[in-house]
Amino acid sequence: MRVFPIHLQPNKLRFLCVALLCLFLTSPKAHADEWGMNFYGFSYHETRSYSDSEGRETKWNEVNPGVGLNHVFHQKGRIEFFHEEAFYQDSQKRTAWYVIGGGKYRFAPSFQLGAATGGFTSSNLANYGLGFLFIASWHQESVIYHLAIPLKHQVAAFYVTFKLE
Repeated sequence: MRVFPIHLQPNKLRFLCVALLCLFLTSPKAHADEWGMNFYGFSYHETRSYSDSEGRETKWNEVNPGVGLNHVFHQKGRIEFFHEEAFYQDSQKRTAWYVIGGGKYRFAPSFQLGAATGGFTSSNLANYGLGFLFIASWHQESVIYHLAIPLKHQVAAFYVTFKLE
């Protein structure tokens, strides 16, 4: 099963991910420069199982532990721009990583909606490509709870960011 609708060869994906990371790390900063540590998480799959590489019906792994970084590098009014990098266990029990960048709009003091795009791969390169996510975030002081939903997929991921101050 491919996670993202656009697929690239591994060397092109690596180049794109490094280019995105360099872009975000060298972007001009406004009055925002917040770093956070992400802890993953859980996922929920509408289809409760999938056919594995040998054709067996297999249940999704919905406990997806992992760690990552979140960086809000630009903020103006209610809009903020961020990037994230992470390693975690995916829903097929493989080590996976991603690099995404996106923006969010603050609708209320504690609630944001946004979108992100970036690259993803698993440790054995069985899954790689580009993807697009919708993200809802709920802030409680220095903790942020996230719900991420990839475009064109019946899955939702839950993770938490602890702000580093």
